[in-house]
Amino acid sequence: NIYLQITPVKGLQIKSMFAPNYGNHTTGQFDNTLVTDYDTNVAQLTKKQRFSYTWDNTISYNETFAKKHNVNLMGLFSLNQFNSNEIYLKYTGVMDGTLWYNLASGTYDAGDSKNSYTENSMASFALRANYSYAGKYMVTATMRADGSSKFAKGHQWGYFPSAALAWRMSEETWMKEADWITNLKWRLSYGMTGNNSGIGNYATVQGVAGPVYYPFGNSYMTGYYPSAIVDPELTWETSSEWNAGVDFGFLRDRITGTVDFYNK
Repeated sequence: NIYLQITPVKGLQIKSMFAPNYGNHTTGQFDNTLVTDYDTNVAQLTKKQRFSYTWDNTISYNETFAKKHNVNLMGLFSLNQFNSNEIYLKYTGVMDGTLWYNLASGTYDAGDSKNSYTENSMASFALRANYSYAGKYMVTATMRADGSSKFAKGHQWGYFPSAALAWRMSEETWMKEADWITNLKWRLSYGMTGNNSGIGNYATVQGVAGPVYYPFGNSYMTGYYPSAIVDPELTWETSSEWNAGVDFGFLRDRITGTVDFYNK
């Protein structure tokens, strides 16, 4: 992966990262019967190509004012794309000694051969704002939008907000007397997340199967039929969660722990 990062002014950082992934896989298999009649020789050839990339672009601003007010802002634009191309050929009766390099010397097996192409893509936007006062009071708000090609038009985008509050009680002046408490932080948050990993690339597109042949007048016509029942209204799986928790550290953090209560 490659990235470019610049800081045009103090506290402002712009970063662009591009991460491609390419794979090319070829497998040849030859089954020789070792008999005079080579009609039963079988040669198979499989070729797979896969390409994907992730392109992330972020702009962030971090600054502390009057030594107590810290502000952190972040914007994100991301693209992700994947495609795969696969072809499998099978021939019988291939000449001895030619392995899978001479498929044309045999007979094409249309019943077992196949090829496929599949792709998907997703675009994402996100905005996040963090505010902290004197390291004691913290607020975070995030808004994320994801668009996936797996869904039909009008249902491709999902919107996922979240917010969180935190109070580091151990930083309060009146808590300093309890020097055996190293850290005591209370948290409360609510957020939504989206998932499309269980959805096929073309699960919301009506596919066809066949062919079938049926009489039409004095001839036969070719026809196709729906391969499955699809739901074009399908959209993002969304989970929402409330979370309340406390982080603690005692005796100079010799004893640390976290207690959480959440409802998802």
